[in-house]
Amino acid sequence: MRKIAEQIFLAAVENVLPDRLIAQQIIVGDNRLVIAGRTFTLSPNRRVYVLAAGKAAALMAKETEKIMGDLITSGHVVTKYGHGCKLNHLTLTEAGHPLPDAAGVEATRQMLALARQAGKDDLVICLLSGGASALMADIPEGATLDELTEASELL
Repeated sequence: MRKIAEQIFLAAVENVLPDRLIAQQIIVGDNRLVIAGRTFTLSPNRRVYVLAAGKAAALMAKETEKIMGDLITSGHVVTKYGHGCKLNHLTLTEAGHPLPDAAGVEATRQMLALARQAGKDDLVICLLSGGASALMADIPEGATLDELTEASELL
């Protein structure tokens, strides 16, 4: 009985691994990109940006790169320290989690700058996982990073 329960548990965990989930949701072919059942036409003039944040962001981004390759124009990933990996088309920042830090603030600025570059015909793919709210930190006007961190500690 224990062995069967263990097999069920391992199968369940395997089916929710970030790379597997992304592979099930992103399909490329015939000048089309299908994401979660929604189809987008690809063309040389359509830029594709990938923005990812969270503890599983690097693995999701790596699988997205594997599927989309050179179709990706640019993008940025922010993940928890120690969770990064080598990416070919996207830049990556490791930042503080669960408490925001300066690296997360800078990564958020980079991601916002990329999103602002996107035109009306471009695609911006956002990959979010647990921890994104701490990793994508933004300091409200008039506040400091220390105050943001202190507020996060209180939550």
